[in-house]
Amino acid sequence: MKGPNWQRLFPAAGMLATAGVTAAATHEWWVLGLGTLASVVLALLNRGGPQLPPGLDAEHRERARLLWEAKEQLGVELAKVPEAAREMLAVSAPQLERIGAQAMALVARHQELQSFLAQTGEKGLAEERDRLEQLASQSHDSAAAERYRDAAKVREGQLADAAALRGQVSRLDAELAELQARLEAVKVQVLTLRSARADSGIVESSRRVTTDLSKLSQDIGVISDSFAEVAGAPGQPQRTRNS
Repeated sequence: MKGPNWQRLFPAAGMLATAGVTAAATHEWWVLGLGTLASVVLALLNRGGPQLPPGLDAEHRERARLLWEAKEQLGVELAKVPEAAREMLAVSAPQLERIGAQAMALVARHQELQSFLAQTGEKGLAEERDRLEQLASQSHDSAAAERYRDAAKVREGQLADAAALRGQVSRLDAELAELQARLEAVKVQVLTLRSARADSGIVESSRRVTTDLSKLSQDIGVISDSFAEVAGAPGQPQRTRNS
């Protein structure tokens, strides 16, 4: 799902304005003194419960919830970083919001692709291909046998497309699992940052967090573009993070 689509589902714009409104509504004017990072994070956390895509089945709703919680927990820890790290991490909160939005869109896309796969009827296609091949081998008319073989080849092509779609569903499943793991890994890095005492440790940990979140934001953008394209041409090669 490309940028404009997930942005409509999960708008990230106006977060700083939201932080200001939050401060005014709650009389927490200290928020505005914390700088960009804490202001944005607090605005995100004050939005209420998980913002999950509509129409998810139970399996995908649970997956979306786990990803959302991983993102929110990371946001909580980012809001608690030392003062010395806040300027370096100012870009992290908007990136985290974008990552969360695209993750939700990818969960919805996984459900959509899974639905497409279920509609291919692989078992029935395989049975029909086998039946046509048997008719071709049993036919005493060469023209009829040729037509049966041609029909069987069409069914074989359908099966190949279904297998490619099954592979895409599996790859997106793996991408979502890796995304959750990487979000949780960055949270551990933020906890390490918060435990640092020396300025050098804070700077190094901040650099790691910034680098890893930037890479994750870049990767999930590539994944989103890749899986926005697969349904129209399941037999085509996918873009990857390394291509």
